[in-house]
Amino acid sequence: MAYDTKNTLTRLIPLYRWHEMHVASGAAIFLTFASLQWFIRQNKEALVREEVMIPGRGGRVTLVTPLFGDACYRILMKKANQPEENCRDK
Repeated sequence: MAYDTKNTLTRLIPLYRWHEMHVASGAAIFLTFASLQWFIRQNKEALVREEVMIPGRGGRVTLVTPLFGDACYRILMKKANQPEENCRDK
């Protein structure tokens, strides 16, 4: 994705702040910070590829763009539409 980096980089926020705003808005996904961290561990490559997250390293916090939430929902919807690989009813 191509972004206007001049505007996007100035709008980066720490992941923990994004989560606080997400919960305060009444969202039903990622109710805990731990659930968000798990999701990121499972989908880190996709989030970086979509250019919505800069992973933290060392003492630096993970930063996300204003489009981070949209990317999470796209990933969740894509996975929801895929057939389950380990279905017990096979």
